[in-house]
Amino acid sequence: MPDIRSLMLRAERKLRPAAFGYDYNDGGLSNQKLALLGLVLSVDKQSEPRKRRMFLPDLYSKHHDETRSARVPFGDVFFEDVFRDFARRWNIEIVGRPLFFDQERIARGGWTYFGEASCHLADLCTHRRETIFEDLSSDFFRSLVPKIKFDKSFIDVCKSIYIDKDINTVAQFRIEEDWHVFCVNHLSHTLKESEDIYLDPEDISKKIQASIDMGQPSLYVTCDERYLRQSKETIRQNVKAASGIDIFFKSDVGDHATLSAMNQLNSSIVDFEIAKMAKIYVGNSRSTFSNTLSFERYCANFNKSASDYIYNAPGGTLGRRRDLGTRDTPSAVLAG
Repeated sequence: MPDIRSLMLRAERKLRPAAFGYDYNDGGLSNQKLALLGLVLSVDKQSEPRKRRMFLPDLYSKHHDETRSARVPFGDVFFEDVFRDFARRWNIEIVGRPLFFDQERIARGGWTYFGEASCHLADLCTHRRETIFEDLSSDFFRSLVPKIKFDKSFIDVCKSIYIDKDINTVAQFRIEEDWHVFCVNHLSHTLKESEDIYLDPEDISKKIQASIDMGQPSLYVTCDERYLRQSKETIRQNVKAASGIDIFFKSDVGDHATLSAMNQLNSSIVDFEIAKMAKIYVGNSRSTFSNTLSFERYCANFNKSASDYIYNAPGGTLGRRRDLGTRDTPSAVLAG
């Protein structure tokens, strides 16, 4: 016999027209963006106007240990009116959220939509690169405008990095404990070609020093400072000794109290938006953060001159991205 929740869910579906959507995606910032893009792409495939309907998911402020993770309304993070204007441009209707959701993680979290977005971007880069700027995906990313970008704390960090310190290179150091565990227990067993999937900070910095002209030996590092395997000062000293590069973290250039009080989602957005402005960006192609960032740097700001590199390509130097952030295997990233 169906339980009360199932009966109420069926009743709700009968009372309101069907709409595409999911409850919330429990991944990081870029996974959530890709799940939402996939949802929009799925709606856009519908030819009947009555089926071109969707509702907005909640967002998720994810902590690696999950003890402080929390759901956040979409409109608390991004300007909802800007996103609704985007939906109207593509003849998509945004409706209210339902009361009940599927309890199965894949459906509840929109992970099938995540796959839809990944396939679309890969196909776009391979077969329709000349149309990227006018594609729905480009308009989508241009329409996801974070509210934190207009906060004084964000402006102060940008000023410190790009004006006061005159830094032109931003690098993602994927060196948190969860990434190390994932590489050791999972990713290392699935690789089909040689790849530097996990490097210590000093090894990343040596590749950067050997590969690009930074203008001055200073680097802004994006990472989750709360879950590093070493102290920030140890990392800084090791990097300086190995490569001569001075590195700066978000906590070095912003107000400590403000940044400490910021939820994890907005903290990730700050790093993402800062990196998006950089003249040179260095990341890991196994990271959706870096991949989504590279695609946005190309299409969201009509920027064809941004220089993007990956450090997980094998060897002693960085690899130049030619895939616009749509691949994860280094050989495919470098081939474009």
